[in-house]
Amino acid sequence: MNPRFTALIVGSALGLVVGLSESASAREALRTAVSATERDAICTERPLDGAYQATLRSPALSTVTARLDGGSGDWDLALYSGRDHSVIAGSTYRGPTEVASGYSLVGERLIVQVCRLPGASGKPTLSVDFNRINPAVDPPPPTLLRVATATDEERARLAASGLDITESVGPDWVDVLAYGAEERRHLTRLGLSYSTLIGDLTRRSARDRAGETATPQASPRTSTAGFPSGRSGTYRRLFDYTTELKALADANPGIVRLITLPERTYLGRPVEGIVISRRPAVNNSRPTFLQLGVHHSREWPSGEHALEWGYELINGYNAGDPKALRLVRKTKTIIIPIVNPDGFNASREAGELQGAAGGRGGTDESANIVSHLAEYKRKNCRLVDDSPAGNCNQPALGTAEAGVDPNRNYGGLWGGPGAGTSPTAPDYRGPGPFSEPETRNIKDLISHNQVTALVTNHSYAGLVLRPPGLAGDADVIDEPLLERLGERMARQNGYANQHDYNLYDTTGTTEDWAYLTAGALAYTFEIGPRNFHPPYSETIDEWRGTSPLTPAGGGGNRAAYYRIATTVLRRRSHATIFGRAPKRGKVVIKKSLLTATSPVINQNGVAGAVIRFQDRLRSAARIHRDGSFKFAINPSTRPLVARPGGRQSSGGASRERWTIVCHNRDGRRTGKRKLYIERGEVKHLDLRHHCGRKRSRPAPK
Repeated sequence: MNPRFTALIVGSALGLVVGLSESASAREALRTAVSATERDAICTERPLDGAYQATLRSPALSTVTARLDGGSGDWDLALYSGRDHSVIAGSTYRGPTEVASGYSLVGERLIVQVCRLPGASGKPTLSVDFNRINPAVDPPPPTLLRVATATDEERARLAASGLDITESVGPDWVDVLAYGAEERRHLTRLGLSYSTLIGDLTRRSARDRAGETATPQASPRTSTAGFPSGRSGTYRRLFDYTTELKALADANPGIVRLITLPERTYLGRPVEGIVISRRPAVNNSRPTFLQLGVHHSREWPSGEHALEWGYELINGYNAGDPKALRLVRKTKTIIIPIVNPDGFNASREAGELQGAAGGRGGTDESANIVSHLAEYKRKNCRLVDDSPAGNCNQPALGTAEAGVDPNRNYGGLWGGPGAGTSPTAPDYRGPGPFSEPETRNIKDLISHNQVTALVTNHSYAGLVLRPPGLAGDADVIDEPLLERLGERMARQNGYANQHDYNLYDTTGTTEDWAYLTAGALAYTFEIGPRNFHPPYSETIDEWRGTSPLTPAGGGGNRAAYYRIATTVLRRRSHATIFGRAPKRGKVVIKKSLLTATSPVINQNGVAGAVIRFQDRLRSAARIHRDGSFKFAINPSTRPLVARPGGRQSSGGASRERWTIVCHNRDGRRTGKRKLYIERGEVKHLDLRHHCGRKRSRPAPK
């Protein structure tokens, strides 16, 4: 048993903490320039000889954050418990800037370790801060209510109520957490009927937790069964992801490239991922499959499955597996396992401290949420006052917490039903479309790559979801293709194949923006039948097809991902242009368009004006030495149809053409032309006239 977990149970319960004290409680314990002996070792595995080390003592139950900045090359950072050398926090990004944060107990001795990896130099600055955590004033006991929502209008009223809506949803009901009699009266005033499922969730959760300290947790990588990485036992922590991404890129340079997205999070963390393709460092024009994990902090299985898909392709390619060989040679796969690293780190480290490294089960997830609040954080770490800054340890009560839900912040249809208007709502949309660095990162990634298809992974509900997100919207023009592909994936994992709105109305989601703006075949996977981070063995079962949901002959999410990745190869999933252009250089395809939000709903539930903002899509293909090029692109139409909100649902797609621009080997633009092309169409282009010699202007008359 982890002695830090035992000390927590005996001492103070993080699950009953609602946040930080005033900023005066923040204390900088260390600031110094550091140097270390170069070591080719993993900084977060153990204390290392030759690494810089300093010993500190925690003044109270606190969050502890260590930062490293300056120097050059690759440096890593770790915090260890002086009691047993267990890792409290770590940061292993590629480069010299690191942010490691976790939780420390009263009087706990900590070891801070800075590691200099091969090729690194300089003396970066190390700082360590403690932020005291204060226990909450006892709130009213939370009650679990089942609210009747037989109509869309009743669902809309509940969504705008400001109450804590859970993920437990049925065809004509939604479960809600209520705190005190006033919130129950609020439901009555809204004309919503309800029944009480559990009168005091705190008492229920206390019973559920009684046996937790006796439950041993397995160690990672104790067997090779299950996941292609060989991992078993415990969920990855943030530094595990970044360590493995670096290792995969270093070990497989011919097919794997490590990428860092352009914006850092509020706490200064990079967002990293990998590209898997033959010659991944070359600007290539292959059809692209994008895998995304952990928009929502507590949904740990989503990152596991996204990264394991990378292992699946890499291991299969190296072993000569025909399916993996075909995908790596003919497509491009991009994997971002942790979209929201600040929130995930806060959730995962709270789980580590509270004994949930191997997941947490039970039939009542609401009881888990109210008794392990930091562990069940959902959103990013924007400040509750909406200022453009962040802190992961702001006050929380039940599912109400500070921060923005990244999966309600994408610009397409932002601000409509199914997205909270209050900064403490679990599904808060943010102060504006694409206001968050996490969503701007994914927007930039999709805007600069021809993403043919994507899966954004979440948990839990056992669903394959596709656009649109609003029940009032017409089916999208690619509905037959999206429905058929969703059904093929559902036959593998046993999930229900349905529209987003069949779960509940949502706006500002990843798939709505990616499909409606960029033309990507976009899906959400809700992994597993219950629990946001169930026992790790269940997450493995969902991957390999041994889950109770998996039908006979199904292969789980592994097989479902193969279905969509293989679809990316097929001609009907994208458009293809090929032909000739002036030798060398590159062909750039771009378009600029105005994207509309929903009529923006204010805090009183009243819909107002639509916001329009600029979207720019741009990607490049290399022109070969013989002057040939080939490019898989998304259709030049934008797959919007007329919506019933303002006019009759009729008409076809918006016609917005691509502009093709030629650049010579020095990067100078040499010509352009317009292109209109549909999904599944193949078009030959001879660009030598448009992109060759400069045409002389006619002499003035």
